Amino acid sequence: MELKRNQVYFEGENPMVMTELPGEVVTLTDDQERILKQVSGSIKAYILAAEELANGKYAHLREMIPAYLSTPGHVLVSCGLDGIVVRYERKVDSRRFLKAWRDEPLVEFVSELSQGIVRCVPPGLQPEITDQDGFLLSTFINNPTTGDHKDISAARLVITAVVQPPERFPQPPHKPFCLVSVRSDFAFHLHGEMIDRITGDVQPFLTFTPFRIPVGWDCIEVFPFLDLAQWVPENAVSWAETDILAAVTARQHHHATLTSLDPNAGARRAFAAELGAFKDLLDRSPEREEELHVFLKAHPHFICPSYSKMWSKLPFGSKESDFVFRDAAGDYLLVEIERSTLPLFIQSGDPSRDLNHARSQITDWKRYIQQNFYTVQNELKLTGISANPRSLVIIGRSVSLTPENRSKIATMETESLNQKLMTYDDVYLNAKAVIENMFGPLEIPIPDTQIFYLPKPWPHTNR
Repeated sequence: MELKRNQVYFEGENPMVMTELPGEVVTLTDDQERILKQVSGSIKAYILAAEELANGKYAHLREMIPAYLSTPGHVLVSCGLDGIVVRYERKVDSRRFLKAWRDEPLVEFVSELSQGIVRCVPPGLQPEITDQDGFLLSTFINNPTTGDHKDISAARLVITAVVQPPERFPQPPHKPFCLVSVRSDFAFHLHGEMIDRITGDVQPFLTFTPFRIPVGWDCIEVFPFLDLAQWVPENAVSWAETDILAAVTARQHHHATLTSLDPNAGARRAFAAELGAFKDLLDRSPEREEELHVFLKAHPHFICPSYSKMWSKLPFGSKESDFVFRDAAGDYLLVEIERSTLPLFIQSGDPSRDLNHARSQITDWKRYIQQNFYTVQNELKLTGISANPRSLVIIGRSVSLTPENRSKIATMETESLNQKLMTYDDVYLNAKAVIENMFGPLEIPIPDTQIFYLPKPWPHTNR
């Protein structure tokens, strides 16, 4: 069997590039041809089975299944007489199953295929690590206010494996002995303490930041000690299922371990997502009040964190309220919302027509309640409501307000008993403060980072 000789290039996060060398061919022996055909056929069956399982039987676990199994890209199977290296790449626009025969020993082409991340050495030898090997991982402190930058540590990530046989080799139908299986997805954990500069209060924490090293592969697997009897394509389905379940179990265990450190972590992530969605909605400057109403109806705790019951579009005679809340203490809150794009004040500094209209709506509702007190309590089921319940107008954005405007709002609230005025940014910040008081800070300056708050240390006492 003749194979064309090719030159393969690996550069950064780009997929591998294979260039044919014109006129150069490699003639394989019958044994080499059989090895290459059987091993590559087994890997191809494995990948196809994994993709089918990830998108079928285990589709409900798909987000926890490694990408090279659920959405595989190029696969390069490199065989030599003393072992096999399989390089799985992330899917881009197509997929190719490539096979290659290597005349050099396994330990010599592992580093090339892994782009310097994985090194294999015989027993008793230490690999020589150079600045060209691996991936440089550094940590530093950056002060966004002053721009000061301070390096903390730097380490070169190189995975070294000693090529020595296990006490017992797995037998079919189990997957052949795999010395190294490395994915390009890693995670950085940072353990530290937040210290309040005023109170001295200490809050230990642990952060979890996933990251991908800048290589073109998703996974590298190394199989030394080639035994062709172990490479049976018909067994590939069980290999794929075992690997999928093992990866999912490991992911679940890691998640459970972190969650056990901080049971509020899940709630914090959920509330952070809600606040993010609210901010995105406001930043889109919706022209329809209904969009804001729908969102706040789905997240009533943003307006009234202590509510026990909520009514939407409750009629007060010919007028219709946006929201009515009853809180845990039995007090009521009437809420009128206007568009977030409306101004609160005009250029002269006087209240805008829209703001006056919103306040007038509140006055009309209260007048109806006073004049129809029995109907409101019994027919509308607002049991225990007062003749002058608390009220809230939500309108506009804070960016349009000057210090003088804020002063006028305070005066308006004083003059109108039980009436409060808030912008949508005020609603956002109030909701955020309530959530953080219960579950801890939500904002993390590092993208995709999760934070877990650990139990606070017992206070030291002098004896």
